[in-house]
Amino acid sequence: GAKNSGFGLHLAHQLAGTLDTEVFLTDLKHFSKMCNNEMATFLKQSESEVTGAVLYITVPVLSDGSLGKKGLDSLSSINQLEKSPLKQYSFSPRPVDGVFRILVADDVPMLRKGLLRSVIDIFSEFPDCPVSVSTACTAEDALRAVASQPYDLFICDNQFEAPGHLKKLSPGMEEDGVRPQVLSGGDKNIRESVINFFADEQFTIKANDGSLSGLDAFFQLVGMKEPSFPIPVLILHSGHELELPRESGIIVVKKPLKRAQFVPLFESHAQNLVEAGMCTAISDKINKESEVAVVNKRGSQIFTRKVTT
Repeated sequence: GAKNSGFGLHLAHQLAGTLDTEVFLTDLKHFSKMCNNEMATFLKQSESEVTGAVLYITVPVLSDGSLGKKGLDSLSSINQLEKSPLKQYSFSPRPVDGVFRILVADDVPMLRKGLLRSVIDIFSEFPDCPVSVSTACTAEDALRAVASQPYDLFICDNQFEAPGHLKKLSPGMEEDGVRPQVLSGGDKNIRESVINFFADEQFTIKANDGSLSGLDAFFQLVGMKEPSFPIPVLILHSGHELELPRESGIIVVKKPLKRAQFVPLFESHAQNLVEAGMCTAISDKINKESEVAVVNKRGSQIFTRKVTT
């Protein structure tokens, strides 16, 4: 399993990132001065001297509730500003063929599940955009998936391990480019669909899979001269801060991908996606609000852009 793999530390860093804090390290002697009464009592009652290291995180708390309310009010004002007419691009996904197709790639099952659920929750806010979400276990597996059927969005981890003890797609499914998916929208119980999906998750697995990084896979895609399939919008889900050339059109987000940040993240990269050729404004598709549709290479709408007169 995950014993001695460092996965617990990885989760601690993810939790700290979600709470906008950091992970700290200390020994039990110093920790006993910081912990609550219940934990301190347990340490004192231990028959033998307890030794070891402690990882902990701190969360700022306001003792004055009125100050907290002012902070929330200021955040509300910022959100209202983001929705104001000054904003040029608005995330407004609409599929070209009835379903917006998303691929999520990560070698850790727990993180694949978390990303898939986050994506479904995010797109549930857009009732006109039913989604299909598939998963990949390596960058190589993901590249085979992208080449086998068109996707609108590809979210990929950067570092992968070689796959082990995973179920392979049948030769027929692999040849037809078919892999399991979770479909949102309609009357289906989405929670049950997710559980059933992960109970029968399947991948393409070849020799030496796991050696390619997500970033290298993305560079392979954007470097294609005449691809036989549409390149999806690319999001690199990395544990490190990375600065990539703007002309690559690759969006980099540091783990963890927070649901509340997804739409602002997309909108902040909209202009660069257009400049890099990953998206295109369709000038003849102007709706009654004087907005132009901005579509990806597959033809699905990603944004609307206000038309200035």
